[in-house]
Amino acid sequence: MLVTRRQGLLGGQSILYLPSDSEIRELRFVRKFQLVSLAAYSARLPLSVAPVRREGVEPSPRQVVLWFFGGLSVRLKQFAALPYRMRDDDIEILLITTRKKRRWSVPKGWPIKHGTPQQTAAIEAYEEAGVRGAVGERRVGQFSKRRVKKKQFVMCDVQIFPLEVTRQQGNWPEKQQRSRIWVAPRKAARLVKKAGLRRAIKNFEVGNDQI
Repeated sequence: MLVTRRQGLLGGQSILYLPSDSEIRELRFVRKFQLVSLAAYSARLPLSVAPVRREGVEPSPRQVVLWFFGGLSVRLKQFAALPYRMRDDDIEILLITTRKKRRWSVPKGWPIKHGTPQQTAAIEAYEEAGVRGAVGERRVGQFSKRRVKKKQFVMCDVQIFPLEVTRQQGNWPEKQQRSRIWVAPRKAARLVKKAGLRRAIKNFEVGNDQI
């Protein structure tokens, strides 16, 4: 069961908040969130401000979940490549599928030790999409996503760097795990799920001076 504990605001008492069965059922349908175990909760004590019962007012299930995952989250960085090429004076964007959900996205990964963000983006572009090329120095956008790292929920700020593709491999490390497709920027923006990535693609199409 999901629990929250926080030093109370009334009388200095510690208040335990246990969502009811109906709240638990509702919590399971709050999009983009899921319940976690008491063990995972306990491992993160102490936590910041928690929603508690006071003066007969109880927090909504959504407030509990939003607070809970906010307390568990650690913000980290990942770096992504936005592979592109020119075809008859038009830009094409390379998208790849994610391994688990098979959603269209771009190559990305955790920072490489002693490497720059651009170097990380270039390596991920080869390993995940099988392309090589020149990475731009300036990022074209960023988006956030939730991941599990070392059995913890972490929030990642993914910084996106443009990569002008000069070579495309027929075989690459993650070929069996992903699909790839070249599309026009407008179609790429429609295919991706993350709003920040969508904005980055649209902005990149409008202004190539960011490269």
